[in-house]
Amino acid sequence: MDNHPELSQPERCPIAIIGGGFSGILVAIHLLRIATEPLLIKLIESHSELGRGIAYHEKLLDCHLLNVPTGKMGAFPDLPGDFLEWLHQHGYTNAMATSFMPRRIYGDYIQDILQTALIEAGPGVRLEYINNRALKIATESNQVNIFLEHGRQIQAEKVVFAWGNFPSAVPQVIGQMKNYENYVVSGWSVESIAHISWTDSLLIVGTGLTMVDAVVTLTENNFQGKIYAISRHGLTPQRHAVSTTHHQFIEPQKAPRHINHLFKTVRQEVNKADYHGADWRGVVDVLRPVTSLLWQELPLVERQRFLRHLGAYWEIHRHRIAPEIANILDEMLISGQLQILPGRIQKTEVLGDQVNVTVKERRSQKELTLLVDRIINCTGSNCHYQDLENPLINDLIKQGLIAIHPTGIGINTASNGAILNSDGQPSQQLYTLGTPRKGDLWESTAVPEIRVQAHQLAMELLAS
Repeated sequence: MDNHPELSQPERCPIAIIGGGFSGILVAIHLLRIATEPLLIKLIESHSELGRGIAYHEKLLDCHLLNVPTGKMGAFPDLPGDFLEWLHQHGYTNAMATSFMPRRIYGDYIQDILQTALIEAGPGVRLEYINNRALKIATESNQVNIFLEHGRQIQAEKVVFAWGNFPSAVPQVIGQMKNYENYVVSGWSVESIAHISWTDSLLIVGTGLTMVDAVVTLTENNFQGKIYAISRHGLTPQRHAVSTTHHQFIEPQKAPRHINHLFKTVRQEVNKADYHGADWRGVVDVLRPVTSLLWQELPLVERQRFLRHLGAYWEIHRHRIAPEIANILDEMLISGQLQILPGRIQKTEVLGDQVNVTVKERRSQKELTLLVDRIINCTGSNCHYQDLENPLINDLIKQGLIAIHPTGIGINTASNGAILNSDGQPSQQLYTLGTPRKGDLWESTAVPEIRVQAHQLAMELLAS
C-alpha cells in the first residue's frame, strides 16, 4: 500500500474510494481479491486508521462489544464464520460462535484481512492510501475530478462514496449549548466521557445503542453519579438470547402494503411463537433476509408512517445488544442509578456549572425539572444528509449529483449501488453502499448487509 506525497498534477486511477472505514475497506478488499487484470485503487481517508471508522476504533474499551454474535461477523458473504476462524488463529481460542467480542478486535480483523488481500492481490493490482479529505468533485464524460485539501487532485473513472456513519445531529433544543464546556457533543467520544467526574449527574439525550456505549464507558470508569436518559419513546435495545429458528411466514410480493396491517401480521406471528414456547427473536430474525424487499414494496407514505411511529420499536428489537451489556443496564436500572425517561426536552438553562432541564413526560404530559452537571448527546448516527455540515456532500447536493431520499434518510440509489442524480438518472461514475442507501433498503448499516453490498459493488465496478 502506497502513501505518496502530495503532487501538483492530477493523479489518475480507474477507481477511487472516498472513505476508509468498514464499508470502504470492504469494497477495496473485494476489488483486490477479484481483479484479474492490473488495477490501481486510490483510497481517500482523512483519519490515519483504516477499516475501523467509529464502530471499531482502537481506542474503544474491551467492554464495548459487538452487537452480533461472532459466528455471524465474517467479512465475506460466503464465509460468515471467517471472523471466528481468524480469532482462533490469533490466540482467542475461547471464542465461540455465540460469543460477543470487543469491537476493537473486530477492527484488528478488518485490518488484517486487508493486509492479506494486498499480499495476495494479482499482478499489478494495487491499493494506494491517501491520507487526505475530499472537498468537492467535478464530473466529465469520461472521468471524475476529486479535489482534496491542500490542492491535491485525483482523476478517477469511477468513485465510491463509502461515507459510513456521520456524528449525531445536535437536537435543536440543546443546540445553544454546543460551546458549553459541560456538553459532550457525541456519545461516541470515549475520551470526552472518560473525563467526566465520577460523581456528576448526567442527562443523556437518546436511549439507543449510542446511549448504551456511553453508559458502558461510564461504568468502566467507575462512575457513581445519577444518569437520566431521555428519548421520545424511552425505548432501550433488547438483549440477545438463544432462540429457535422460525419458519419464513411472509412473502414480500404478497405482504400487506399498509404498515399497520404488516405490523399486525408480524405481531400475530410473535403471538403464535409465544404460544408454542418460542419467543419473538426468531420471528424478527427470519425477517432479516426479506426486510429490504418488504420495505421496497411499501408506498412512500407507508415508509414515512413507519419511520414516525414504528421505526424506534423495530430498531430495539432488530439491533439487539450482548447479554453482558444488557446485564449492566439492568443492574443500573434496578439500583436507580440509571433512569429512562420517555418524553421531550422543552428547554435548557445554564445555572453556573449546572444545567436546568425541563422535560415533558410522554404519558402524563407533566413537566419535570432536572438539574444536571452535564449533557451527553447520544442521538445516534446522522443520515439526514441535507442537514450535514460536510463540504463534499453539500457540493454534491448543490450540483444535483445526489438527491436526498424522499423518506429524508440517505440518498436515492439504483439497485446496483449507482447514485441517482436530482433528475433520477443513475450515474455511470458514482456509487455508494451502506448508510447512504438506508432510504432505499432500510436495513443497510450492519455487517451482514454491507458485506453483500461490498461484494456486489466490486463486481459491478470491474464489469462495467
